[in-house]
Amino acid sequence: MKSQFWSRAVILVAICLFILSSETRSQWTLTPADSLSYEKAKNDTAKLSQMASVHRGDRVGAKAQNRLGWLAYLNKKPEIAQQKFASTYSLYPNRPESFEAAYFLGVVTDKSDKFEEAKRNLQVYVANNPNDGDVDYWEYLIIRAISETNDSNFIPSAHTYLRSKHVSQEWNPTLQNELARFSFETGDFLNTLVEAQKVIDNYPNSKYVRYAEGDILESNIALGNSQVALDFANTLLSKYGLNNDDAARAQLNIASIYENRGDLDRARSEYSKVVNLHPSTTYRVAAAEYSLIMIDLRQARERNDNAALKSAAKDLKEFVSNHPKDHSAPRALMSIADLAAQNGKVQDAIDAYNAIIQYVDSLVVGKNISRLSPDLKGLRELAIQAHMFKGVLLRVQMKNSRSALAEFDYLVGVNQNNTAALLNKAMCLIDIGRKREARIILQQLVDKQTDLKDAASQLLKTI
Repeated sequence: MKSQFWSRAVILVAICLFILSSETRSQWTLTPADSLSYEKAKNDTAKLSQMASVHRGDRVGAKAQNRLGWLAYLNKKPEIAQQKFASTYSLYPNRPESFEAAYFLGVVTDKSDKFEEAKRNLQVYVANNPNDGDVDYWEYLIIRAISETNDSNFIPSAHTYLRSKHVSQEWNPTLQNELARFSFETGDFLNTLVEAQKVIDNYPNSKYVRYAEGDILESNIALGNSQVALDFANTLLSKYGLNNDDAARAQLNIASIYENRGDLDRARSEYSKVVNLHPSTTYRVAAAEYSLIMIDLRQARERNDNAALKSAAKDLKEFVSNHPKDHSAPRALMSIADLAAQNGKVQDAIDAYNAIIQYVDSLVVGKNISRLSPDLKGLRELAIQAHMFKGVLLRVQMKNSRSALAEFDYLVGVNQNNTAALLNKAMCLIDIGRKREARIILQQLVDKQTDLKDAASQLLKTI
């Protein structure tokens, strides 16, 4: 009985599916007339929009919708492209055009640095198109997106990809370099040495060898292996010769090692070599010039030499003027602000802090950067310091607690556990008469046993 029941059920399901497929087959088959209409319209957005609307639910409508997305992407309108492809994906589930839309969504979001979305969309595409001839590339993009989203699966996924056999090995050196960069940027310098050496050993003719060399050099410096780093840097100098970016990078690292050792005269000599021997490497030359000014400033402070301090301040301002886009510019501005504040030039200091904040905002804020390089992380921290120092000057020196409050509000928004910002915010609130709000913040600093609990407790007694 059971077997007869299931046999009948299977027959009924088959009949239903046949009826449904018969009803939809015409919709999902491109007739010669549809194909001709699509070919005539495929570069005309107005006709494509009409076709997508009139044939909503039909295959030619899906193709028109995807074409609209592709044209928007070609015309550098990624947001519109993403919208069109997302519409196809939603309207035509489990259809070829839907999977095609998932692929395009992956490409568009990857190019727009929306890596979480790119990962998700490309995974849908690959899962439904395992025989795509370019599947190796799509899998590579997925792993790259995983790395950009700080997904803990990146390292094992990358290693699995590198161990597997592909139709094309084109992306292997890129991914091996990404493993080295991921380790370096997340502060795992020991693993950086391992992964970067694999780049050199396994892909000696790839363009990534020079990046791997830089990672090895800077990782040894970070680990305190200064002599190993010096020896390696000198090897790179011999390999790359004069007026070459790779040699200039090595020369900069040699100079920084001597500066960190406190041998400022030798450091000055080594930084000068970057300027004199590698003049075409403008980025490295600017870094060397900045470092030379900072050595002058350091020695002027050690000697308490006012004339030298004024000279260093002048040189810093000239550096910012000559290199406004260089990543050393905001660091120079921080020194300018420090000197101005020390000399009672409060507005000059605030102007410098504002310039730092604007510079870093243009690099980081509003961009989908989930894994910042050590350089960008340092600049972001510099901007946070600028907000803090600016807020303190506004409250203490300029008696403008309302404007200062905005700075500390920003810092608390970035990090709710920033105790210094919370304490300063409370003081601003007291200044402007909002004592109840201040009391809540101060009590939390005390109750949570923070590093500023004693200062918060003292303030609580005054309100």
